[in-house]
Amino acid sequence: MSRSHRRSIIAVVGVLGFGFGALGSALIYAEHEQQQAIAHQTSGNQHQAGPQQSDTNHAGLPALAERVISNPEPGEGTERERRDLAAQENTAAWAFWMVFLSGLQLIVSGFGLWALLRTIDQGRKALKRARDANRIADDTARRQLRAYVLPIGIEWSFEIVGGERYVSIQVKWQNSGATPGADFTCAALPMVSDVVLTSMDFSIVGPRHASTIGPAMVLLAPRALISLPDAHAVWSGSKAIYLIGKATYKDAFNKCHEAQHCYQISFMKDSEHPLT
Repeated sequence: MSRSHRRSIIAVVGVLGFGFGALGSALIYAEHEQQQAIAHQTSGNQHQAGPQQSDTNHAGLPALAERVISNPEPGEGTERERRDLAAQENTAAWAFWMVFLSGLQLIVSGFGLWALLRTIDQGRKALKRARDANRIADDTARRQLRAYVLPIGIEWSFEIVGGERYVSIQVKWQNSGATPGADFTCAALPMVSDVVLTSMDFSIVGPRHASTIGPAMVLLAPRALISLPDAHAVWSGSKAIYLIGKATYKDAFNKCHEAQHCYQISFMKDSEHPLT
C-alpha cells in the first residue's frame, strides 16, 4: 500500500469519525436537556395525573431518537398549544431521519472519496509505468540506431619528410553502427619509451581531423611519425612505441561520444614481427 493511499484512507476515516462524533454529541446533549426539562416539570407539577411526556412512537423512530425529540407535555395548556407541541415533535421526527440519511450519505461519500483517491493513485502509477516503458523503448532504439566508432588496428609505412625518413603509423577507425557519425575527429600521439607507461594523459593528443564517418566506413587517423633512430631502438627491443589517441563524434540524436586507445608497439629481440 502506497503512502498516498494510506493518507487518503486516514483522511476518510477521520472525516467519518468527526461526523459521527458530532451527531452522537448532538443526540446526547439534546437528550440531556430533555431529561432536565422533564425533571423540572415533574418537580413543579406533582399534582398532575397522567403521562408527563408526550405520546411516543412518532414515525417509527428508535427509542433513543424518541427520547431525544419528545418534549414533556405542559401541565396546563390549551388545545392549540398541544397541537403546536405535536407539530414540533413531528418536525423533529423528520429532522431525525434527515440527519440519519445525511449520515448514510456521508458514509457513501466517504467510500466514494476513498475509491476516487485510489483510482487517481492507480492512474498515477500506470502513467509512471507507461513513461518508464516509453523511456526504455526510446533508449533501446537509440542504442540500436546510434553510431559506434572504434579503433580496429594500425597501418605502417615509411615516409620522407624534410629529407629525412620516418616511420608513419596511422590508426584505423570504423563505424560499426547503423547511422553515420557526424563531426568525427581523431588524432594520435606517439611516444617512444623504454619504460612501461602505467597512466595515459589523453588531453595531450594533438591536432584533429574532422569528417563524417558512415556505417561500416573505415577512416585513417592523421599520421604519427617516428624517427628512424627511435624506430631502430624499437626494432632492437630496447624501447617500445605507445600510440595514444582518441576520437569524438556525434550520433544521429546529436549526442556526443568519445573513444580512446593506447597501442603498445614493441619487438621481441631477434624477431621480425612486432607485438601490438
